[in-house]
Amino acid sequence: MQKIQTTLRQLRDGVAFKETQIEVRFPVTGHLHVELRDASGEEPLVGRQVTVDIPGEGKVSLTTGDDGRIFHADVPYQDFQLSLDSIQVSVPAVARRSDCHLRHVPDAKVAWVDLLLRDEDNRPLGGETAVLEGPGESLELRSDSRGAIVHELARPTGEYTVRVGELEAKIELPAIPRRQIVVLAAKGAG
Repeated sequence: MQKIQTTLRQLRDGVAFKETQIEVRFPVTGHLHVELRDASGEEPLVGRQVTVDIPGEGKVSLTTGDDGRIFHADVPYQDFQLSLDSIQVSVPAVARRSDCHLRHVPDAKVAWVDLLLRDEDNRPLGGETAVLEGPGESLELRSDSRGAIVHELARPTGEYTVRVGELEAKIELPAIPRRQIVVLAAKGAG
């Protein structure tokens, strides 16, 4: 009798059998499904890179969605250590896809995009598409007629570059929300 040791994921993808009588063994698996939020529990951690070591797969890199969630199917029933910006978060596997653990991550800081874009002559950069590049992400945002950009989803704190065409500026998104006036200069200008 042919014996096959496999995983549910491999079995779903198809396993070749050579004999008519076989014995198939695979471990029962669950899912890694977690919603990550800041310390207050109010803001989802959006667009964050999370790494996790999954038996049989190795290190897996996942990115949180706009709801702060990550999902990875067919994992062993165990506790997993998620690494997020050098922060460790522990979460067990769930049985059903619809089950989701909620974790508040006290050390994960968030910021909000609230900018007024100006050129070197202090004229508003209204109706322009700005590219915001920061920790592991790039966003395209459109300014209103006054040059204002407000983005309602929280982003990671830190240094960002704002680009409008050939103009750019470096900014810091702080954890305490405040509007910033950003004067963009030609790339490479002081």
